[in-house]
Amino acid sequence: MGNQYVEGKLIIIVDIDNDLGKKAKVKGPVIGPDDNLKAAVALATTDPEDSDANTIFKGLKLFRELKKKGKDVQIVTLTGDESLGAKATLKIARQLDRVLADYPVKSCIVVSDGASDNEVLPIISSRLNIDGVENVYVKQAKELEKTYFVILEKLKDPTYAKILIGVPAIIILTLSLMFLLNLKWQYIGFIIGGYLMIKGFGLDKKIEEIIRIMEISGNKLASAIFFLFIGVLTLIGFIASYQAYQKAFSLGLTGIEAFAYSMDALLNILGFVALVSFIVKIIENYLLGNMVRLFSFLNYLILTVGIFIVLKTAFMWVLNIEEPYISFETFLNITIATTVLAYLMVQYINGLKIEVAMSLNLKDKDVFYEDNTYIGKVLGIDGKNQLIKVKTPLDKVISINLEKLKDIKSDSIIIEI
Repeated sequence: MGNQYVEGKLIIIVDIDNDLGKKAKVKGPVIGPDDNLKAAVALATTDPEDSDANTIFKGLKLFRELKKKGKDVQIVTLTGDESLGAKATLKIARQLDRVLADYPVKSCIVVSDGASDNEVLPIISSRLNIDGVENVYVKQAKELEKTYFVILEKLKDPTYAKILIGVPAIIILTLSLMFLLNLKWQYIGFIIGGYLMIKGFGLDKKIEEIIRIMEISGNKLASAIFFLFIGVLTLIGFIASYQAYQKAFSLGLTGIEAFAYSMDALLNILGFVALVSFIVKIIENYLLGNMVRLFSFLNYLILTVGIFIVLKTAFMWVLNIEEPYISFETFLNITIATTVLAYLMVQYINGLKIEVAMSLNLKDKDVFYEDNTYIGKVLGIDGKNQLIKVKTPLDKVISINLEKLKDIKSDSIIIEI
């Protein structure tokens, strides 16, 4: 975008789930009042109840008010993806960069119809000063305020549909499977609790990120075989865990001991899966000559081994059904020693990663967070303080610790969030 800015302001309308594309066949970004009016009419005609049409009309109203005051203003609608998440925010980021290449302003007003659209505010704020956020609330007839109408409307939103339909579906399927396999009721709590924990802490996005990271570079077939291998072994692990749970009762184990015996069997398989996976990625990045990425996976490997040792020792302490018998003091000592050793090894590897990064020419490379949010361009490296100096699109200079460096590509670098 460069350093030359125009005097003006953008009115940015966000359609994060791409209703314009799905329903009205309008591709983003939609630039200018005329095209936005056509898009809003097309969407309202296709689905009169869609709130995104009202959001565009709200943006147009704001555009005309500012024009009457003599302001230099432009209006644009950015569209994401119906799957939401990282894919939607990445599309919006790319569209905004395209708009700013032609209309490089410094500030904007965001018009949104809800919290899901507001998720992209960090992406917009990394490129522009946000002067205000206008939220659109659609007025409805009294009878439409009845609960069942609200639920029907919410079911059209994939985000709410996953909660209102997805969770009951998981409960029903799990209950049915438990009945068919004669499983204990605790398993439904384990499965549903795991699902809620994944959704509640946003771990599903982390899982998507891990899948992207673990892909074999430039080879879809190799990636497919690799993930099939991981999937099969993981399934074997859960089967082994269930069989161990059944065996635990024949050994006279109950309650927490039976659970620990079951989880110990699962840990053996999952630990092997993680070990093989990280070794494959280390070898891949060594062959590609990507030492920064290699060191990152080496850290993952160290942390995985450390966690495996601590959990394995914990299960041995809980069970103590065969030699070597583990006391609580031994478990505590092993945990402390493993944690300290893993920390020292990770720090040493981070030092090697920093040395490699400092030896490379990173100047003018684009800088992104892991979620593809654009930060700016590299101005240079402060070797003394081990910092990357980055110039943002708003001409601000920020410093990022080299320890945060996760990957270096041909034209960009990736920073941990």
